[in-house]
Amino acid sequence: MFQNIRDASGLGLNGFLRTTAAGFVPLDFYWGFPLVEAQLPNLSGSVLAPSELQDQWSALGVTADPTRGTVVVSVGDCRIQAAPGVKITLSNADMLTQGFSTTGATTSTTGQSGALVFANVPAVNTTITATPLALGKPSSQVTVTVHPGTMTEALMYPTPNP
Repeated sequence: MFQNIRDASGLGLNGFLRTTAAGFVPLDFYWGFPLVEAQLPNLSGSVLAPSELQDQWSALGVTADPTRGTVVVSVGDCRIQAAPGVKITLSNADMLTQGFSTTGATTSTTGQSGALVFANVPAVNTTITATPLALGKPSSQVTVTVHPGTMTEALMYPTPNP
């Protein structure tokens, strides 16, 4: 499924790709920038069985709420390299929402991998904002729709007007 949304300038497709299969957690993959080429970029997301996702949350001491979703954010720089030291905020995060690094540390700032995973994100439209600590102002924003029991992955690269 593609969500056909043009960016503010009216150029390019800006949306997501939904992957579903019996026995796996549905995955919505947002590429985070308008597509202006004739083909999609190389998209690779995490496909997990519900028990695998629950095992990962249990290892971190998280009780997953089935009415909420999981959000994975991958931040890159202008050269498409992992961007450490970037604070990630979710517009609808609340007291149940928890952020983790790829090493399992509780945080809202990317480490060397440039990635964070958020548990128990409210199932609503959510704006993800990436703010490099060295820059002190947002470098990109992506709005995603979080669905209950679904993984939502978002790529974030610097944009001219976040």
